Formats: sequence, C-alpha cells, structure tokens
Amino acid sequence: MFTRALTRWRPAILALLALVGCTPAAARAAEDGGVAAASDGWVPNEDDSWLFDLRSGAYRLGGGVRGYQTPQGICVDLGDMVLALDLSLRIDRKLRRATGWVFDERRTLTIDREAGEVRAGSQRLRIAPGAIRDTAAGWCVDLESLDTWLGLPIAADLSNAVLRIDAAEKLPFQLAAERRARAAALRPQVSFDLASLPQARRPYRAWTPPSVDVVASASAVADRRGGSHVQAGYELFAAGEALGHSVDARLSSDNRGVPDSLRLRLYRTDPEGRLLGPLQATHYAVGDVGLLSTGLVAQSAPGRGAVVTNRPVERPDSFDRTDFRGDLPAGWDAELYRNGQLLAFATPGADGRYEFLDVPLQYGSNRFEIILYGPQGQIRREIKQLQVGIDSIPPRQTWYWAGIAQENADLVEFGGRHATFRRGWRGTLGLERGLDARTSVAA
Repeated sequence: MFTRALTRWRPAILALLALVGCTPAAARAAEDGGVAAASDGWVPNEDDSWLFDLRSGAYRLGGGVRGYQTPQGICVDLGDMVLALDLSLRIDRKLRRATGWVFDERRTLTIDREAGEVRAGSQRLRIAPGAIRDTAAGWCVDLESLDTWLGLPIAADLSNAVLRIDAAEKLPFQLAAERRARAAALRPQVSFDLASLPQARRPYRAWTPPSVDVVASASAVADRRGGSHVQAGYELFAAGEALGHSVDARLSSDNRGVPDSLRLRLYRTDPEGRLLGPLQATHYAVGDVGLLSTGLVAQSAPGRGAVVTNRPVERPDSFDRTDFRGDLPAGWDAELYRNGQLLAFATPGADGRYEFLDVPLQYGSNRFEIILYGPQGQIRREIKQLQVGIDSIPPRQTWYWAGIAQENADLVEFGGRHATFRRGWRGTLGLERGLDARTSVAA
C-alpha cells in the first residue's frame, strides 16, 4: 500500500523539491560563500578551470584571467577582466549589480542580475540563461555575452591558454603607448592664425555645484618573509564657483590613506580689467598660485600666496617664453600642443603636477592646448591663446603685476612632512610702460 502511494505522489514530491531548489535563497547561496549548481546542473570544479593570458596585439594585459569550461563554452572571471583592462566598473555581489563605464565615460554599463538585464549605453539586453555563473571567486561571464556587453571581440585560444582581443578601435593602453612614441619624436611646428576666432564669455555665479574627480588606489601584500602590508591612497579634484569666484581644489593622501596636503585656489579673471576697483585688474588669485615670471631675474614658481595683475589675460609673462603648470592625477599623462603641433609630454611628479617650462613662442598667434589622458580613457582639455609682437603694450599705458608666495608649499600641509622641500617666501613686482608704438620700458 505504501509503495503504491509513493508511486502516485512521486511527481508532486519531485516538483516540490525542484521548486524549493529554485528559490531566491538558493540562488544567492553563492553570494554568501557557497556555490550553487547552475540551472543546467554545472558546478565549478578544478578539472574545468583555466588560467588565461589576456593579450592584445603585442601587449600582455594584467596578471592572468581565471575561467572555466562550461556546457555553453568558456566563461571568464569578470573581476579579473576589470583589473586587466583597467575598467571603471564596480561589482557589488551583495546587490548583484555591476555599474560603471567602459573605455569612454559616455559608454556606460550596468549589469543587473536581479532585473535580468544589461544596459550598455542606450541598449537594453536580457541576460541569457548561463551567461553569468557564480563561482567562489565571483562572477564567471560567458565570453560571447562579454563580447556584446564590452563591445570587444574576445577570442579564446585554448591550445595556448590565451584570450586575444582584436579591437577595431584602439584601447586606452595602446593610446598611451602612442603618446609616448609621439613624445619621443617631436618635430618643428607649423603656425597658423586663430586670432579671428569668436569668443564666448560666461558670467560668474554666486554658486555652481563643483565637478569632482576621484583617483584612488589600494594594494595588499602578504609575504611570509618580507611581511605583510596594506597601502591605500587617493586624490580628490574639485572645480566650481563660489561667491562670484572660480574655485579649484585638490586633496591628496599618503600611502596609508591619511590626508597629506590640500591645495585650494580662489581666483577671478576679467579681460576687460574691471576687477578690484581702481586697480583695474584683469586677474587675481589667492591660495595655491603661480608667481609671474620676469624676463630679467626670475622664473615662475608655485606656492601658497596671492597674485594680481592688470596685464591682458592672453599676454605671456616673457616676450618669447611661457610656462604652464597644473594638477595631474597619478597614472595620467599630459601633452602640450602649439597650433596643433605636439611640443612636450609629461607624467605626474611627486607633487602631483605637470610642468611645461620655458615653452618657446612664435611671432603672432600661439594657440596652446594641454590634453590630459586618464588610464581608463578619460580626456581633459585646456586651451590658451597667447599673442607675441602684435599685442605689445600700447603707447602711454602702464601694466603691472605683483605676487608673493611661499615657494613649493601647498595651502594646507598635514603633519609638516613637506618642510624640507620649501625654499622660503619670494615676491615679484613689475611695471611696464609703453612709450610709443615700437618702444616700451619695464622694471
């Protein structure tokens, strides 16, 4: 009798067990430390595991990518791919989401496993069964799905344990290598006139929400002989407007994540010379500033202090030379172009700045473009236009410039670790008077 009843209720019992096995709690077992079987019964094991080299052309990327052989093909660890390609993508295993962008800040990517969809830019794609599998290391993503989401052709060469990327567009690391090659082969420049281009002016505001960039890094080393240590550092950059002034700020830390220095500059610029009342200044700044250079005795220098001048905004400090300085995050590169021709290349120094000093000027219009390149494909541009000769001081006009600063000192330095690099306080005061159309005197 019992055997007949068991036979009769066997389909119902099996259906109930299957339903219990497909509950969300079982599906999230992998997220809590265990690894649940996939819908096709596949479970990760050492016999199916792979360790691939990721290559693109002649370049080897990262330190290896883990993967598995599944019934659908090869899947690779998403976290390893993010590290190897240096993607700006954050994986949250608890929320079962991955968000960020791929090679370009406009190419956003969101992988939402709860909703079962992927948003790649303006596209919405369904996550196919078996496209993402849970392993002890994290998410193992099917290669075909990863190709579609990242927009990269990734092919697996199982005989050599290699993943190859043959992308039509150049990846950020390839562009960085080309920039260094261009920097090694600088050529004479070709000038052209841009003086007739129109200008667009935007009035200052009492408050503009700042734009913020964060550059952070962390590393952990476990070594039985050398010991274990953890390092973490960050740089925060902010730019906005406050009280009718432009504001730039940079906060950086040491290798332990402790705040190290703060740079803050409050400045205002008016090409018409209507600043500071009777001084009729065209530019003034306080905080982290750069002193103006003079053709006789001094070059420009960064430090904490103040500067003011009534000289035209686009006039160089010296007749045939000029300097450019600015903040440059760790891992970024900077290029300097004049009239479209590459002049110089720079990487960040210990103080987190780029410097292009004693840049020669040509007679006439000099259009400079400083381009900053980030490791994940970010691009920032700054354009300055300087005139030589044709914008000399007019007759019977007087230009002045003045500044004082503690050289090579940030506005706020925590812990006093920077005192050995300072060179004390220095000041600059200059006057220039136009005598006639071809003669001027300066002191």
